[in-house]
Amino acid sequence: MPEETTSADVQGTDASEADQKSYDQTYVEKLRGEAGGYRRKLRETETTVEDLNAKLKELEDRDKSELVKATEEKERLANALAAREREYAELTVKAAISSEAVGMGIIDPDAAFVLIDKSSLEVANGEIKGVKKALERLIKEKPYLIEQSSSSALPVPGAGGQTIDSKEKGLDSAILEMLTGSRKPNRI
Repeated sequence: MPEETTSADVQGTDASEADQKSYDQTYVEKLRGEAGGYRRKLRETETTVEDLNAKLKELEDRDKSELVKATEEKERLANALAAREREYAELTVKAAISSEAVGMGIIDPDAAFVLIDKSSLEVANGEIKGVKKALERLIKEKPYLIEQSSSSALPVPGAGGQTIDSKEKGLDSAILEMLTGSRKPNRI
């Protein structure tokens, strides 16, 4: 009896025939060469990608370090500016106190600056307020800061304790005589 062929047998036969297709040698070598070229290009591309990633990381690190440097420089400059502003504010307050102290007859404006209650002073728009009141309180507490002389003799700054009697002549003429040497100053 003849053998019956089923569709499964036909499909199996076709699959085995497809597996058994043969290619000539030159075609196989050509395919292998082409595949080898693709592998080479893949390795070159992977190397290029790795190099680019390394360069990117290097640039990011360099930028980060420059950012850190810039941030540190900014902080240093901000601190220096704050120190200068504090210095300027203190010198402004000292000048205001010294000026008012001299006008009030305080003999040592530097001592007045050290002793005055600075918390009672107000600084607004570059103007120092409350200096006169604070100095008046200081004079009440420490009256020795005010010149106690009852004479009309005025000290001449830088004249080694020499004085001029302002009642004797006008103050301007007395100073002029002293500077020209036509008059000897009084001694305290």
